[in-house]
Amino acid sequence: MAENFTVDAPDFDLIRKESGPGTEAGMRSLWYVLNDERASRRRGDNDDWIRSPFFAADYTGNGAMTVTVSSSDVIDFAHKLHGRTLLVSFVVRDISIGGVPNTAVQISNRAWGGYTVASNAGATVLYSNPCMIRDNTGVAIEIGTVAIQTGQTVISITRCPVANWTASANNSAFYGQLAFEVNI
Repeated sequence: MAENFTVDAPDFDLIRKESGPGTEAGMRSLWYVLNDERASRRRGDNDDWIRSPFFAADYTGNGAMTVTVSSSDVIDFAHKLHGRTLLVSFVVRDISIGGVPNTAVQISNRAWGGYTVASNAGATVLYSNPCMIRDNTGVAIEIGTVAIQTGQTVISITRCPVANWTASANNSAFYGQLAFEVNI
């Protein structure tokens, strides 16, 4: 649960006069607050779910595949940072697949806070989870994979086993969660 911290306003008259003790005390207060806030963010103390603003451009397909998502298609899309672990959770339905269908629907990192995937001593790490997808069917759900790897800035959602998505008009969907380590 977030707490509301307040800091007494410094004596601005003393600061304007640049009188030593007043300026020093005001700057010291700001320094303490800034460092406490930065440390709190690094620790990931805020366990609230964050919902980023919707941007249609955050949803793409690989190759020449196009993915059309409207704000009403995003039932929920949120992320939560705990320490250096980011958890991304999503329910996106009634999307359209066009262009030349390919294997992956992609979600850019702007949708999940702009974080970048951490590298583990230069090694390539693949983070993946099963997810549910609906590929141009009214109700049939199949298992898919949601994944990201070090060095990438998009989460990929693929069918399992890997196959091209099917062209559709407001008839495809994906639901899932993925946790991975990020740079802070």
